[in-house]
Formats: sequence, structure tokens, C-alpha cells
Amino acid sequence: MDARTTQMRDAVLLVTDDPDLQAEMAEALEALGCEIVVAIDHRSAVARIREHAPRLICVDLALPRDSGFDLCEFVRSDPVHASVQILVMSDRDTPEDMADAEEAGANAFLRKPFPMRQLGGYVAAMRERHPPVHTTIRVLAPSTYPPPR
Repeated sequence: MDARTTQMRDAVLLVTDDPDLQAEMAEALEALGCEIVVAIDHRSAVARIREHAPRLICVDLALPRDSGFDLCEFVRSDPVHASVQILVMSDRDTPEDMADAEEAGANAFLRKPFPMRQLGGYVAAMRERHPPVHTTIRVLAPSTYPPPR
């Protein structure tokens, strides 16, 4: 973490340009004891990530200019913030969209519109997890199951 970053206890970054959704999510997450940081696009999200070092990012895939996919890829490419949990929100929920979100680095996918209770469940579960490890993956030898006779 660089000297400019301030670690907020249980900080959650909400990245959406929908003010109604942002307000509703902020209220629900504050009720869970989260510190809320908001951004409306990729550029402001990157600044908030560097400034606040959030533990969790809730990002809408449909953002002005760059997409939520771009933000996921940015976070996963930065070793300082690569272990942050990412919850993607989208009204697109095809298997391809979900696979693209996972490939970009999302830990979970939430289809919009969603009840705030469901958001709270996702966030509570993600806060309890240990941060994901995004380091070198060990390559395993081919399976020998069932064992040779």
C-alpha cells in the first residue's frame, strides 16, 4: 500500500452512475456496518481505490466510457489491490456475460434489479471470506484416478 492510501475499516466501493441505485445500496450497506465510498465511472473508481483501499468493490458493468469489465481487469492487474473482492452487478445475465465477468476478475455476479436483502447477503458472505489469492497457480500433473493397478 502506498503512502497516499488510507485503509478504511470494511470499506466498500460502489461504482454505478445510477444515483437511485447508489443511494439505496449505500443505505443497505451502511446498515451492515460498511464504510461507503462511491464512484460514478472508471476514472473516479481508480482514484477511490488508490485513496481508500476498499475491501470490496460493487461495480456495475454498464459505466460511462469504460466498462465494469475494465475496472475488474485494472484491479486484478494491480498487485497492491489484486486481492480485493469484486461483486459485479448487471442486467445482462447470459452465461457469456457471467463468464466474461469471472474472467475479468469478478468474485460474484448479481443480476439487476435485485432486492437490497440479497445484496446484503452477498456482501456479508464476501466480507467473511479470506481475500482471494491471485498469484501463480500451481500446475498439477494429469490425474491418476483411478489409481493404476
